[in-house]
Amino acid sequence: MRVLARPLRAGRRRRRLRRGQVLVEATEAQTPFRTHYTGLEIGAPRPASGATALVTSPTSTVPTTDGDIAFVVDGWNFPSNVKVGLESTGLNAACTGGTSLRRTQATADRNGRFTVAVVRKGCVTVAYQLEATEMQTPFKTYTTTLTLSESK
Repeated sequence: MRVLARPLRAGRRRRRLRRGQVLVEATEAQTPFRTHYTGLEIGAPRPASGATALVTSPTSTVPTTDGDIAFVVDGWNFPSNVKVGLESTGLNAACTGGTSLRRTQATADRNGRFTVAVVRKGCVTVAYQLEATEMQTPFKTYTTTLTLSESK
């Protein structure tokens, strides 16, 4: 599959994108050579409240015809240098062989931020809950949702 990401200047697909998004175009490398499109916002927007937040970018994605997915998990305003365990039991069960998110740990930087890329093949389309749990006291858990939608 050939994947191309570019800012969109004009055309029909541009109307579906929000400001700051780029168009991701993936074309199958063998027949029937279908092309799939999605919008991707590079870097999740900072939470307005200043509260600790866990977000996915994009929040909703369309898997390829083989069920391949890719997204980013961003953490904001966590304690400095805290280790965070990331997990999504539902998503791991719904993807062939789980995801790269299984038993993943991230360490927040001194500003309380972290970013983890997640990829996998053969995923079922539905909404999944993702969790980030601090690996030290007070062991708080934060959640977010990722929706895998059917292609149109």
